[in-house]
Amino acid sequence: MSWPLPASAEVPTPGRGEPARTYAGQMHLTSTTVSVGGSQLQALTSDGDPARTFVLVHGLGVASTYFEPLAEALGRAGRLVLLNLPGFGPTPEPDRALRISQFAAMARTAAAELGVRDAVWIGHSMGAQVVVEAAAQEPGLTRRMALLSPVVDVLHRRTRTLVRQFLQSAAHEPPASAAASVRAFLSCGPRWMVETFPAMLDYPIEDRIAVTTAEVLLVAGEHDLMAPRRWLETLAERAGGPARVAVVPGAHQAMHSHADEVAELIVGPFDPEAGVATPDDAESGRGVDGGPRIDGGLPSAWSVLRSPRSVWVAAKDWTVALRDQFLSLRARDDGTPGAPGTCTGPAVVLIPGILENPRYLLPLQQWLTAQGHTVHQVPALGWNLRGLSASVTRGLDALEQLGVTDAVVVAHSKGGLIGKAMLLHPRSQGALTGMVTVATPFSGSQLWNRVQRTFLLRRSPLGLFHPEHPELAALIAEREVNSRIVSLSPAFDQMIPGGSHLDGATNVRLDVKGHFRPVSDPSVWEIIHGHVHRLAENAAAPQTVTQS
Repeated sequence: MSWPLPASAEVPTPGRGEPARTYAGQMHLTSTTVSVGGSQLQALTSDGDPARTFVLVHGLGVASTYFEPLAEALGRAGRLVLLNLPGFGPTPEPDRALRISQFAAMARTAAAELGVRDAVWIGHSMGAQVVVEAAAQEPGLTRRMALLSPVVDVLHRRTRTLVRQFLQSAAHEPPASAAASVRAFLSCGPRWMVETFPAMLDYPIEDRIAVTTAEVLLVAGEHDLMAPRRWLETLAERAGGPARVAVVPGAHQAMHSHADEVAELIVGPFDPEAGVATPDDAESGRGVDGGPRIDGGLPSAWSVLRSPRSVWVAAKDWTVALRDQFLSLRARDDGTPGAPGTCTGPAVVLIPGILENPRYLLPLQQWLTAQGHTVHQVPALGWNLRGLSASVTRGLDALEQLGVTDAVVVAHSKGGLIGKAMLLHPRSQGALTGMVTVATPFSGSQLWNRVQRTFLLRRSPLGLFHPEHPELAALIAEREVNSRIVSLSPAFDQMIPGGSHLDGATNVRLDVKGHFRPVSDPSVWEIIHGHVHRLAENAAAPQTVTQS
């Protein structure tokens, strides 16, 4: 996505409440100008699911364009509303300085005019103050706020100190983020920044956050001297609602330099009991689980590569994968069921992940068979290197040949994507009732984001896992079968940094770490077994039809 408009693009000047269509790469943005009390505010709105809306409020001296990387990540999960406060970006400067309370009132008015309801409000730096004030002014405005590098630390409310901290933090910013800051500052101009600075410096965010009731996610970079961890924890303690603190790589502009990690935290389920997440917590699995993932609680690729502990966990997990692959190649079992056990459960269809042969899940198959289940392999999938459509066709053909009825899919990794696609297909009716899957990248994987965009990898079997792959994007959009899926997410997954959260499904966080180890762990087998039975019971339960 490239935010600067093409040279040939014509951008009409929007009038009061008059939308104009602009373009940012492939993202369509509708520009609307809202006038309140003689000042103007611009709102840029993307196409997307209005049921999941993100309102983004920029900080001092910048504009909504500074949200480009974060907006690109969040735009895959829902609708975006990017605000340009008065005097910033394309909006004209008011004839007088504004207080944070006035910025907040204008932001609320703009959101109301755009029909924004129950959105996640995201503010960076001074924008965090605006978001907190808006939530304090209007209880019920939002159920969740994401405050990124919130300012100003109550212990350092002095101009000289704040400027020094900003410059020291800037030394840790990558060139791209620093350049974006310079461009934004130049577009704003020094006069309006100087006039607005006192309002930011004096705003009592620690008092106003106490009167809010929304969930609060507080995020800052580990080198951000303006928003240190101590200050985040202070705000979390003062917050009127449940609060969560996360420290990510980067400095004050971490939302720009490490946008994927920040987006994962914003999109993921909220867990105020999870403790403080830090870049070194990847191995422990701490963080916010889930993601449209972009599923935020599992570690980012940066954390996987940075933390020695997480590298060690990943190495052990790969050892398990190689061991299981070797044993599966030596196995002589033909996949036929053995002696039934004591339970009378549904048939099970096993679908391994990519580069996992049909016997890779043989230990799990033998254990389920011992419990009394009839278990089917799908040899037609081979090493699972085909595209999604071809895999679904082969899988359904195999089920019809086997005469499978009312079975539950048990899958691993890519196998879960195939299983969901099979559940969506009309041919699966009567054959499949649901699915339990382990470590499945339902929202794709950003582990090798830049590499995944290369020509060769996009056209390889691994290209499917990029969130922008057409087949995966289409599968993400389909939600009608999600309620029949149980997604088991490892405590740490080096292959899926965004996690395995699936909206509308039953999401379970495992204690086991690693992408491969869970499918060979007997404690996970027990969890799978229990959910297989629950899915079968739910499918067998009589459906109540209400007539009007």
